[in-house]
Amino acid sequence: MSEVKIKCPRCKNIFTPDQNFIAPVPEINGDDLKKKAQELAQAEIEKMKKAHDLEKEHLIETQKLKDQRTKAEIAGIKAQAEKSSKKFDLGSNEIDGEAQEIWLEKFLIEKFPDYPLEEVKKGAKGADCIMSVKYKDEVIGKILFESKYGYPSFQSNWVSKLKTDMRAIGADYGVIVSTVLPATHKEEDPYITYENNTIFGLKKDKAILTSLINRLQDFILLSYQRKQDEEKRLHNKSDDEKQERRFISDELLTFMKDQDSNIKQEYLEHDKLEKDLNKIIKNSKKRIDQRKADFDSLWKKTIELDSVPDDFLD
Repeated sequence: MSEVKIKCPRCKNIFTPDQNFIAPVPEINGDDLKKKAQELAQAEIEKMKKAHDLEKEHLIETQKLKDQRTKAEIAGIKAQAEKSSKKFDLGSNEIDGEAQEIWLEKFLIEKFPDYPLEEVKKGAKGADCIMSVKYKDEVIGKILFESKYGYPSFQSNWVSKLKTDMRAIGADYGVIVSTVLPATHKEEDPYITYENNTIFGLKKDKAILTSLINRLQDFILLSYQRKQDEEKRLHNKSDDEKQERRFISDELLTFMKDQDSNIKQEYLEHDKLEKDLNKIIKNSKKRIDQRKADFDSLWKKTIELDSVPDDFLD
């Protein structure tokens, strides 16, 4: 070890301190130093890991909140879109329904220019339009038209409402042009009838609609001519006799219509009863056939077992 010398700051003399004056320099152990460094490094790593875990947890919570907000926004947008879609569908059906009404009115005007067509204003009570059937410039009858579009099924109250509207204006016949007809309607039939053949339901078809209207116009004209003939026959009759004759005619016509309606209803009931009976007979025959099949199977097994008594056939 080199000799240590100390210079006095005051007197400037140089002294050599004795051995006891100088503190011994501690020796540094390499293993201890390495261990200490590892401990410090481990502590720093733990500190960094903890900070990382906290940051990770913060990021996870932040992402959860973002996801929840995003889901809420998506749900809101979806709900708004569905609401808008429903409004669009309703609006679209309404537009398509109005388009069919316009089509019907335009068709009637172009196809039957000699018969005035009166449009029922939107929102007013009644059907969509009224056709006045004329003979020699005189209105002799009316046909009331109702257009139905976009409904999932044919509703029975359409018929009752149209009947009420017909009575209100004195219409002879009513026609419902619908995109859907009752399930009972047969495809081979051009239309379906109600109320003693005074109300007709059919789909949007120019040919069928033209044929039906021509037929109804002929009925109205025929009824008018009959009334005219009746008036001529009653010309010289007294008022009481005229009234009685008209009463008899009206009563007879009503009776005939009622009978026609009742007969058609009885036919429908008969057809239903016949179908039910055929079903019962078919099921009964099926049960008998099954019993016979079970018996035949049992009989074969009995023969195979050779257990039939000798006097069985006797």
